[in-house]
Amino acid sequence: MTYYTALDVSLRSISICIVDDRGRAIRSEGPGDLENELRGLLRVFGVVLASKVPHGAYDAVVREQIQAEPLLGRALLPLLDAREVLYRTYLKLDNEVKTIVLAVIIFLVGLVSEQITSLRSEGPR
Repeated sequence: MTYYTALDVSLRSISICIVDDRGRAIRSEGPGDLENELRGLLRVFGVVLASKVPHGAYDAVVREQIQAEPLLGRALLPLLDAREVLYRTYLKLDNEVKTIVLAVIIFLVGLVSEQITSLRSEGPR
């Protein structure tokens, strides 16, 4: 079986997917997955985060919890650093895709507008 990588793009997020040759998603990972892993690891050490921590505030909230315990910091700070790099890369990719989609929409609106103008100038048939 052949596998492909793909981007699953929605209005709110982008996930990287592995799909098979029939188009079925085998695995899909977005920016929240590493956050859930860190949340689970913190829970093992008795640290429970609020149920909703916004993406932008996540780093500061978790770093504060981790730095309170030196052993925990040594174990989890590298994961938090990796999450920060992945999140910044995700945001960059998300913005690039949104820019491309917006350009396509503007192009299509222009095309439709030209067609309407052309039809109006021809008059009734």
